[in-house]
Amino acid sequence: MLKGKRPSLRESSPFLMPFLRLLDAGLVVLTLYSIVVLYVGQWGDQYTDLAVAAFGMTLLVFHYADLYRPWRGQSFISEFSVLCTAWVIEVGLVMFLLFVFKQGQVFSRAALLSWFGAVPMVLFVVHVSFRKMLRLLRSSGKNLRRAVIVGAGDLGFTLARHIEAAPWIGIRVIGFFDDRKTTADLAGTAQRDQNHPGNRFRAQKIS
Repeated sequence: MLKGKRPSLRESSPFLMPFLRLLDAGLVVLTLYSIVVLYVGQWGDQYTDLAVAAFGMTLLVFHYADLYRPWRGQSFISEFSVLCTAWVIEVGLVMFLLFVFKQGQVFSRAALLSWFGAVPMVLFVVHVSFRKMLRLLRSSGKNLRRAVIVGAGDLGFTLARHIEAAPWIGIRVIGFFDDRKTTADLAGTAQRDQNHPGNRFRAQKIS
């Protein structure tokens, strides 16, 4: 092992998602606490029970809703949709438990409704910030994935150009695979354009 070597973002990634999961669950509880103090004025034992249940449900429901999938290259709206779906499921579970145990009357309705509405907004801001941080790191050359494009024609080179124009997605094209017979055929398209990606990447024939 080399001493003094700092772990890359890729090496640290197994710790990033567990951190985000715990952060989400913690923010669900923190949002509840803030709203209860605002609306009720004091924190009671019933809210402690709700906070513990919500923390555990957030970890489970968000996991099975696949909220922590790789979102690289996908829109924020897509992630927000999954986040809202997961939270609606959790809210449904909370309401079901309150009904089964007949505890609804011990909670402030205004506090619960505000909590239900505030959590998606709070978590979405955190997730957007998290993804923007990762995009910034990828744009600076960290946590890159290498890709090889099958097909060294115009379509393949156009795809490579689009990938190069979006460094934040964290993909670096390192070459092409193509079934044309000669290297001259492979280079022919690229030679028509001095800025063509084919002039910077190697192409390999598929046998």
